[in-house]
Amino acid sequence: MFVFLVAAAYFLSLFTGIELIARKTSIPIELSRKLAHIIAGVSAALLPFIMPFSSIVFLSGLFLVVMVVSRHLRIFTSIHNIERLSYGELFFPVAIGLMAFLFPENTLYMYGILVMAIADGLAGLLGAHFGRKKYKIGSARKSYVGSGIFFVTCLAIGLVVAPHTGIIVIAVLLTFVEAASVRGVDNLLLPPVAAVLLIVI
Repeated sequence: MFVFLVAAAYFLSLFTGIELIARKTSIPIELSRKLAHIIAGVSAALLPFIMPFSSIVFLSGLFLVVMVVSRHLRIFTSIHNIERLSYGELFFPVAIGLMAFLFPENTLYMYGILVMAIADGLAGLLGAHFGRKKYKIGSARKSYVGSGIFFVTCLAIGLVVAPHTGIIVIAVLLTFVEAASVRGVDNLLLPPVAAVLLIVI
């Protein structure tokens, strides 16, 4: 219980700290949002080292409630205030809980969460700033730069966390999943798809 409370306090302090920095400075909302995404995601990926997967499920449920309330009351505006319609901040804790429940194994869990946190976070952040040339898959509109960054980062994470003969193929497939996702649904899809691909390829 003590570790659970410490972890909950850490994540709450993280979101609060980023919110205070965003309000007192002129950093873009997209930057504060992606910083929260990456830092919280990497932290969540490390949770199995300090608590059981069952506790991670409950922790993610707690923060889903926090995000729903915050979205409704506009508490963490540094996370919610973006121009496009997105439910990514709600899908984020849902994905963590699902991964802890469906894939309670360190490698599968960590790879899926880190792909969502780092690869997707960097792709969105750098793609928005440097990705002038765009392409469309269905209703999704992404940049070539962003997708390239996602692929390279996804591959690098795989080589470190889950060395695998098919990791290049996995990175390519995950890049297509990210490219075709809209309204933040990539936060929900990428972790479990990454874990399944590690199992079947």
